[in-house]
Amino acid sequence: MAREHMHPKLIVGLTSASTPETLQRCGAYADGLLIPTSFAPMTPATASAAAAVERRGGIADLHSMAAREILYTLKQVIEKQGMLDTPASVTSDRDPIKTGLASLHTKMACSAQ
Repeated sequence: MAREHMHPKLIVGLTSASTPETLQRCGAYADGLLIPTSFAPMTPATASAAAAVERRGGIADLHSMAAREILYTLKQVIEKQGMLDTPASVTSDRDPIKTGLASLHTKMACSAQ
């Protein structure tokens, strides 16, 4: 846009570009870029999770943290259902996973800050 002498008042980026990699590789170009996202390490729990990912060389963004939540939820369901988790029990383990996932409920709470 600089080459074309464009000076927009607002640039909105794709959610998938909201990673530290964008800043590392395109920092000057990303200055002022507005990107909606669904993960921000704003609580002690999310900051701790993000730090753990980063200590292992990962990037804590909306994609990786969503994947982490999915795997953690599956882990909890598998443990709660008492599944055998053996090669011979793969077929019989499917129903307890479905039942466990179907029984999950989430309450969303919003607070003004």
